[in-house]
Amino acid sequence: EPLEQRAAACKAARGGGSVPPLYMDDIKSLEAKGRLTRLVGEVQVTSVSDASVSVSVNGSPHTFDVVVNACGHRPSCLDLPIIADLHASSPVSIVGGLPVLSSDLQWGEYKDLYVVGALASLQVGPDAGNLMGLGRAAQMVTDAMGKKAFSKYKNSSGNVQGWYKSNRFAEAFDSSDDEDDEDEEDEEDEAEESDESS
Repeated sequence: EPLEQRAAACKAARGGGSVPPLYMDDIKSLEAKGRLTRLVGEVQVTSVSDASVSVSVNGSPHTFDVVVNACGHRPSCLDLPIIADLHASSPVSIVGGLPVLSSDLQWGEYKDLYVVGALASLQVGPDAGNLMGLGRAAQMVTDAMGKKAFSKYKNSSGNVQGWYKSNRFAEAFDSSDDEDDEDEEDEEDEAEESDESS
């Protein structure tokens, strides 16, 4: 489908979005433990190299190995200072106010700069800025980075205690462990049967 039609369909279908209290509680808890720093403010890219991205948030400098851009959007993405800076240093096509990203959500020539959220609507779909779309985008980015998207850890009782670098809906997507366990059990059963018959 042409990108212009995608952009129009995304704008027609998209509603608002918010952070559910459950997730905001998790964010605040991680902040309190010193495991997460949340920065809110105007962002400007100061430099981009193959190894890092340097930005200024409200005038304070920060350098990151990888940046996943999950900021809100305005009708024209170039109205956002960080996007205008990115576009100036690595131009991409803009369709319907949205950037045209690679199939794995990378921005232009930057291999380690991924865009998720509503700005990835042309590639992800109209729900790119909502939880289900963000989950798909996270899967796309982690696949591109060569990492397993959903890693869960269990408590001593074997119950899922939480998720590491994933979302709470990982159970809905990650059935490979159960299938692998079943396949291994079937192979062990077949091996035992063949040992008994010999």
